[in-house]
Amino acid sequence: MEKTEVVAKIIEYVGGKDNVVNTWHCMTRLRFELKDTSKIQEDAIKALDGVIGVQFAKGQLQIVLGTSVHKYYDIALQMLDLKEDIAAPAQPEKKKDFISWFMDMVSGVFGPIVPAIAGAGMIKGLMGGLVALGVVSNATDTYKIIDMLASGVFTFLPFFIAASAAKNSRPTSIWPLPLPPL
Repeated sequence: MEKTEVVAKIIEYVGGKDNVVNTWHCMTRLRFELKDTSKIQEDAIKALDGVIGVQFAKGQLQIVLGTSVHKYYDIALQMLDLKEDIAAPAQPEKKKDFISWFMDMVSGVFGPIVPAIAGAGMIKGLMGGLVALGVVSNATDTYKIIDMLASGVFTFLPFFIAASAAKNSRPTSIWPLPLPPL
């Protein structure tokens, strides 16, 4: 069965062209927003050639077609007379409580900095271990330069935190509570 025939059958099994509000795709799934989900013939869709799986999640029908989904999508756009620039429906943003907002903010600020802190800490630990074992002397210039580079991360940590916080902040949605008038 050709892709055109498969797409025609999919449209038929989701309730027809009139039942489809929108369609889009991700890496492996062709997704449909439907008016009436009771018209879905899930078993018939699963039986089609090329269909790997079918599921209904997040208010949308998801048909797993594999990495060639874009070919099915292009055919579906033509059959449904939809424009390609229609994006997936935006999920309504839920208000977060203060604890969730705070934890998201802390993880968003410190997340990008953690690799630098961990790397510098490992270098300092390794250098300290080598000095304790007597392999390296802490009086050499090489040791001092490596220690200075590792310590630089901790010296400039307030700057890194400020830069990360500025990059992570979103003034309109960062604070879950209403701000007082000016």
